[in-house]
Amino acid sequence: EYHFSKARFSRAAALYELAMELNAGGPLVERAECQRAVALLNSSAYVPAIEAFEKCLKDHPRAEFAPDAGLGLARALIAEAQLERAVAAYRDVWTRHPGTPADQAAERELADLKAAGVDVPEYSGGEIMERGKNLSLLGQHDKATDVFMRLLERKPPPSNRPEAMFRAGVAMYKLGKRGDAAVILEKMAREYPADPHAPEALYWIGRSYSKLGDWDRATNTLQKLLDRFPESEWADDALFHIGNIYRETGDMKKVVHVYEHLARKYPDSRFADSALWWR
Repeated sequence: EYHFSKARFSRAAALYELAMELNAGGPLVERAECQRAVALLNSSAYVPAIEAFEKCLKDHPRAEFAPDAGLGLARALIAEAQLERAVAAYRDVWTRHPGTPADQAAERELADLKAAGVDVPEYSGGEIMERGKNLSLLGQHDKATDVFMRLLERKPPPSNRPEAMFRAGVAMYKLGKRGDAAVILEKMAREYPADPHAPEALYWIGRSYSKLGDWDRATNTLQKLLDRFPESEWADDALFHIGNIYRETGDMKKVVHVYEHLARKYPDSRFADSALWWR
């Protein structure tokens, strides 16, 4: 670290490599591995830097320094005139690490490459989907919604349109936009009833109507989930929430019936004990 801070990058790279050997399996190895790659890049040892960055990203794809490692990989590839691979590395940063400084730098540097005449294709539907999913994982549901809606605006419609509709709806729900969530999720469930996300879409439609105080539409939607997909992983959630709605509206006879059915039909459910307790 001292040599790195003094811009003695070749010496720093050699010492990072030694630290990796002496601390194999230790907590400092991943940092040393990626810092070695940066030191190699800064010392203009581009081919070893490429190899080091690729190993760092393979071994530690979700580490805090992975976005910067992806950016370093792209820059090393540019230095070696491997422009097609550099474009792919920048796109990978944009897809996997949205909202980071590295993401913003990747966008700028991709724009510079494009302005210089390098072929930079439009992002694929899969790349846009992955970016949206990663934004959702970060809790950035407003940005995730924008990404999914951007995907839905594409012409012709992308092959992952059903999933984009589903994920946009869930993101809207988590933003508190329950009316908007219900609209897009109902459209998705109606147009793609056999899609793998259809059961969960019905669940979030029911939850949306519940939050809006529309108890009848909430219970009807959740019952539709149970009728169509009784073996779905969301079936017990739906049944438990139906019971909660009846409890909220004071219909205790139906509450007991629903909770008894839940405990009997789904004895291994995480809701079974709660259902028995409320019963």
